[in-house]
Amino acid sequence: MLTANDENNHKVFASRKLNSQRYFCTSCGNPVFIKLGNFKCAHFAHFSNYNCNINNESETNEHIIGKLAISKFLHKNNVFIEKYLPSIKQRPDIMFDDNVVEFQCSSINIKRLNERNDGYSKLKIKYFWILGSKYYQNKFNQSIKKFYTYSIKLGFYILFWDFKSSELIVNYQISMIDGKIIFKEQRFSDWNSFLVFKSKMNFGQFIIRNSLIYSIKKIEKDLFYKNKLLQNVQNTCYQNGFNLLTCPLLFHFPRRTIPLYKINPIFLRIYIFNILNNNSEDYVFNYVISNFINLTLVSPDIVARFIKNDINEYMNRLIKGKYITKINDIYHINRVPKDFLTFNDKINKVYKLNL
Repeated sequence: MLTANDENNHKVFASRKLNSQRYFCTSCGNPVFIKLGNFKCAHFAHFSNYNCNINNESETNEHIIGKLAISKFLHKNNVFIEKYLPSIKQRPDIMFDDNVVEFQCSSINIKRLNERNDGYSKLKIKYFWILGSKYYQNKFNQSIKKFYTYSIKLGFYILFWDFKSSELIVNYQISMIDGKIIFKEQRFSDWNSFLVFKSKMNFGQFIIRNSLIYSIKKIEKDLFYKNKLLQNVQNTCYQNGFNLLTCPLLFHFPRRTIPLYKINPIFLRIYIFNILNNNSEDYVFNYVISNFINLTLVSPDIVARFIKNDINEYMNRLIKGKYITKINDIYHINRVPKDFLTFNDKINKVYKLNL
């Protein structure tokens, strides 16, 4: 913690210049002491025999210094560091106007993340999660998707803090193309520049080149090395009379999808085809939501809209190819899409179509 209350109930910042009077946690009121280590900047900590429900996480040096750096980065007069909000029993890292910034360096599960966001929402406070260096180094992990958010101008995006340069890093227009996460990146040296960018950015196009070839060859490699997920997908393919390696290109479209899926969308479409017969549009949607979507900061309504668009585009391709029909909102499989004769035939077809 960077702040504590002194004996006169005045809020003070941790500093090597502080005297030896007693200090108290701004959240729970228990005594704290100042730590002046060689590797961390000055900060307050609870005595081992006291528990605090608010400040129960061990802070890294990056987190302690980062809170100060981000507060300066905001260029606001009314910035509060570690302000306790008693009505929701939460203490955001930084608060300004009706906004809070949580600088997250340690791991956090989706349940705790939602609890903290729900608390801020009750007070009509807008929240921003900015992630530390370990998250940036592992930004392609599935676990980081819970921090994705969305805006019309930026699409799906996520915020990081560069500890060394004191810059905000924004990965935006995050999508999946042929099962691979792609994005654009921009850096900002002050908060207002980010807000201007966020309000004026136009959603651009990505040039798709050779990624389908890479995706198909990766499937071949993973099957060769007996990847468990792909073996399960292959078994599902066999149950429906086709092969994952030689399956038609139909299952690879649409190539660009939302970045929230837990698996490569081609696998998702195969699983959908497996459960499609005699089921409704709502059944398919709930099946996808329940099994294959990462929970995020994005509104469920927005997520639902994108998922329905992806599913409908796939269904329309199946209907256009006369593989399925839809009668009274119920899908019926007419025939199974035909495989390529060999894996090389499929690869050559992709090259020929320049996909």
